[in-house]
Amino acid sequence: MAKLPRRKCANKECRQWFHPIREGQIVCSYQC
Repeated sequence: MAKLPRRKCANKECRQWFHPIREGQIVCSYQC
């Protein structure tokens, strides 16, 4: 069960990569 080091933001406008803190929590970088 390897977790992806980086995930793409769910928002299409946000192309910035972010590091998921928890599985159920999606946090985008504040630049988005």
